[in-house]
Amino acid sequence: MTEQSDHQMDKAISKQEITSLTKVIQHPERNDRILGAISERLQRLHLLNPIASEPRLPPPERFSGRAEECRPFLLQCSLVFELQPSSFPTERAKVAYILCLLTGRARQWATAEWDRASNICSSAKLFAEELCKVFDHPATAREVARKLLQLTQGGSSVADYSIQFKILAAKTQWNPEALYEAYYHGLADYIKDILATRELPKSLDDLVSLTIKIDQRLWQRCRERKAASRAAHLCGKTPCLPVQPTLAPSQLSMDVRDDEPMHLEREKLTAEEKKWRRQNNLCLYCGQGGHFVATCMLKCKAHQ
Repeated sequence: MTEQSDHQMDKAISKQEITSLTKVIQHPERNDRILGAISERLQRLHLLNPIASEPRLPPPERFSGRAEECRPFLLQCSLVFELQPSSFPTERAKVAYILCLLTGRARQWATAEWDRASNICSSAKLFAEELCKVFDHPATAREVARKLLQLTQGGSSVADYSIQFKILAAKTQWNPEALYEAYYHGLADYIKDILATRELPKSLDDLVSLTIKIDQRLWQRCRERKAASRAAHLCGKTPCLPVQPTLAPSQLSMDVRDDEPMHLEREKLTAEEKKWRRQNNLCLYCGQGGHFVATCMLKCKAHQ
């Protein structure tokens, strides 16, 4: 091909491009429709082929209308929307998902709002806010403080007590010192007896960690004593268990006075019986070996 023919071809192409551009400029609405259709097709393809990296999540637990479960339920729903965006392309899809997880009074309320085409059904945020207005009635600061002060370990483990304590503590504005004292006050006496023999941790977190370890070790020791007692019973022998290494007998004897009140159904020990139990490293309360009255589980349960 000659230079002249190349020039003529370029000129023809330029004329075609100019003509096409002119049509686009003269009919912008047609171009918008084409772009809109392409965008819609791409969105549908995206829905048919969701991103492989999105995790598969279990659905949140159903919400029936209980006030204390409202915010945790909405948090779980928001995490699903965050981690699986392709599954919820519209706000109404999110609202519909929430509605499917409602039961009882909550479902009755949401169904009424959906049936009357309420504005809150077009926005997941508005729907969640209205759901909170209807069902979420958080306790006042005074109510939380009263619950925190009344909370005690009782017959539960220190681990369970610490969880309940932290749930309530998170709802207060108390300073660390006040929380420390409240936590210590609610501990069972058998834990406080052990803490009395050592220096207390300075922070609440350290105190919680220490008391959980003490409680777990005491219950483990209790199981060990029971196992040894069963084994000795089968062999027809009395088990000889060592004195607890963490506490000296002199320290433990300070915790028991002759005038210490016992359980109502128990008779006071005679001087000879007390002497015999001390000499044989037996508990002054229950008479069993392997522990002393400061860590006696039977005494702790009797005084709770």
